[in-house]
Amino acid sequence: MAREVRFRAWDKNDKVIRCWENLMATVYYHKGDTVFNDNGLIITQYTGLKDCKGNEIYEGDILAIEQHMPYISNNKWVVEWCEINHCWGIYRDKTSESYTWYSFSNLNGFESDSKIIGNIYENPELIRS
Repeated sequence: MAREVRFRAWDKNDKVIRCWENLMATVYYHKGDTVFNDNGLIITQYTGLKDCKGNEIYEGDILAIEQHMPYISNNKWVVEWCEINHCWGIYRDKTSESYTWYSFSNLNGFESDSKIIGNIYENPELIRS
C-alpha cells in the first residue's frame, strides 16, 4: 500500500494555515523548471496518521493524548520529524530539563487516543502552559 504524501503550510505573512491545493497557485514555471514561491511559508508534511476524530496529523500539530499516557500530567505533545532517527515522533517540554521525545513506532495505536488541539503556529501558548 502506498503512503499518502500531503503537505500544508503556515503562511507567516497572513498568519493562517494553507492547504496544499491552495498553495499550488503559487507554483510557476521558468525555462522548463518548476519553481515554488515559498516566501513567508513554512511547509509541513502529513504523517500518514489521523487523530481520534479522523483529522489528518501534520508536522507541528499539538496533540492531547489522554488514555495512552495517563501517567504523564502534561499530555500536550508536538508532532515533529526526527532527522537523526529518520522517523515521526512527538515531544513535550523541548526547552526544559523534562524534555521527552517518543517515536511513533514506540507508541503503537496512540493516534486513536489522540486529539489535535492546535498547532505550534496558531496556538503556541498551548505548549507553554
